[in-house]
Amino acid sequence: MQQQVERLVDNRKKREAKGTTVSSLAGTLGRVSLVSATKPRQMLQLINEPSTEGAAPKPGDEPATQHQEDAMRSALKGAAFGDVTREPPSATSKAALSRRESLAVLERLYHIVLQLEQMRREPAATDSAAQKQLADTLWEELRVLEPLGISDPHPFVSLLNHVKGKRLIPRVFRLLSAEQALTMLTMLVASFESLDAVHEYAAWEQYRATQAIRHVRSPLTSQQAADLGRSIDAFSNSVLFQMMALINTLSLRIISGMLALLMERNQVLVCAKTRPGVSLLSALLSRAEALRQAAAAAAPDAPDADELTQWHNVLGVLFNRLTADGQLPSLFYSTRLTTYLPFGIDWHAHKSATAPDANLEDEPVWNLMALLAIHADLSQQQVLVQELRDKILTNIMTAKEAKMHAGSTPSSLPPGAEDVRIRNVNLLLHALNLDAAQITL
Repeated sequence: MQQQVERLVDNRKKREAKGTTVSSLAGTLGRVSLVSATKPRQMLQLINEPSTEGAAPKPGDEPATQHQEDAMRSALKGAAFGDVTREPPSATSKAALSRRESLAVLERLYHIVLQLEQMRREPAATDSAAQKQLADTLWEELRVLEPLGISDPHPFVSLLNHVKGKRLIPRVFRLLSAEQALTMLTMLVASFESLDAVHEYAAWEQYRATQAIRHVRSPLTSQQAADLGRSIDAFSNSVLFQMMALINTLSLRIISGMLALLMERNQVLVCAKTRPGVSLLSALLSRAEALRQAAAAAAPDAPDADELTQWHNVLGVLFNRLTADGQLPSLFYSTRLTTYLPFGIDWHAHKSATAPDANLEDEPVWNLMALLAIHADLSQQQVLVQELRDKILTNIMTAKEAKMHAGSTPSSLPPGAEDVRIRNVNLLLHALNLDAAQITL
């Protein structure tokens, strides 16, 4: 994903005049100055407090917000998701599948999948009618077309909340038609927050971060954390991998609808505080940018003006929700880490050898921030940098301090950590035609 983001940023830079974005950020990270008259270079001179005079208002404060919300619902209708997102009458709601029932369904599904795979390997000896009937049975047993809200969790989600169910998905996808695969993707997006790999992610993350700190009471036992870790890995490697592969084939109209559906049916800020949520958002934004660049190059089958406008409006809703109430920094693991610890506890002094590296955990989020910057207009870019100003400066300062003391004082940071921090910051700054080296402290 990082390489894809860097490629999209480079392509965008080729199409834009240099310096346009920088001038719009003046007063946010610092003042823009030129280092010579003959060969000017952008240089940011940091100031203690960014000026708020003349700052662009947040998109959430603009009158266009309601128009964007309406456009989001229009995108949902335009994507034509059909019966997948319908709600059942309350009288038809039923109890969720039990663990035993879910496992029994999964056993039948594995049996059907094995039969269909065998039929595809021996097409000459296969009765096409029997194969179609078996494929229809597979689709019915998956319970994808059960209406949303019929149970909590949805029957399809109940199957996916088992590692066995997650690992079956790649094999199932190969047996589905294109329409069925898109329908399954739609259900996954609509039910994203209810998946165990998402709604239990915070507890697992807290356990990983604080398991060696005696002063912190863990929300999970070691066995629960191990089981949940396997479930999250299985989701990322099987289900999410298939989702991202399919997203890379969709039109901009469908991408807009998928993002609108994610926001309509889930708390997008909660999803974005998980690794799977960041990956899904990054995949949607990355595909949308690739299609926007195709439109700019007048490529065949590129999205038309109406699709581009619709995407811009839906993206505006996403931006508003992620930046609401100063919550954008909470998408970073390094920010959430401070909320897991009692006051006065130094995480670096107590962390275990197996605790995750905060800089590496933050990297996918910096990728997402870069994608947001690519799609954002000038006022949104200013809000983005204002919200992340402290994160940017902290990364640069700690990286430079670690480099200065590397020769004389042993650093408690792992080797190369400063490079990770600078690389992370530059993911965003490069999307804004800036670089960490231009920031003087």
